[in-house]
Amino acid sequence: MVTSSRAGRNELVLAVQKTFALPTRKQAEEIVAKFISCLEDTLLHHLGDDGFAMKLNSFGKFSVRHRHASRRRITFTGDVREIPPRRKIKFISLGKLRRLERAHMAQAIKPNVVYHADWGGEEKRWSARAALGTDGRYTAFAPEPVGPPGSLIGQLRKEAGHNGCAFAGFEFPVGVPASYAERAGVSSFRSLVKRLGHRNRKECYSVCDEANQI
Repeated sequence: MVTSSRAGRNELVLAVQKTFALPTRKQAEEIVAKFISCLEDTLLHHLGDDGFAMKLNSFGKFSVRHRHASRRRITFTGDVREIPPRRKIKFISLGKLRRLERAHMAQAIKPNVVYHADWGGEEKRWSARAALGTDGRYTAFAPEPVGPPGSLIGQLRKEAGHNGCAFAGFEFPVGVPASYAERAGVSSFRSLVKRLGHRNRKECYSVCDEANQI
């Protein structure tokens, strides 16, 4: 069984062999391997250079980005976490590849089901949805009760189909869960909003790097 990654490399090797009219596949393999090795060596050599960039014509661009060490306070627990410095290599597609990539994404992420629910009290849980037809247009349906919340995700998956996707939006009451409020000592949501971003909650609006920082 040939994996998709291996199949992609094989296709590249065959393209190199055809382009350079090489007599054997082994020669093409050696060229591909040497190019990848040179590319890797160049990036490793500049891994310590923050902002280094290497553009490969209209194919794409590699860049090196550094993130300094930082400290993040976990709002819920009050703990302070040390975030170690990082060095990342980023690739950005350019030219024709980027244009086709965007066109493909616009088509691929078009959901089969668009769903919206007003998630108020038990008696207000109503939803409306629209389904994508074979002609590429959506058909909207009249609002109906949400039903058992535990079966909602399964219902959306069923409607979207095995290879489809669903886009869902929920209108929740503004506030925090009662269990969180009890543990965090929150007696009023309005007073909490005024304190967010200050003192022991100053990191509240910071984007987390790790899931355990939430």
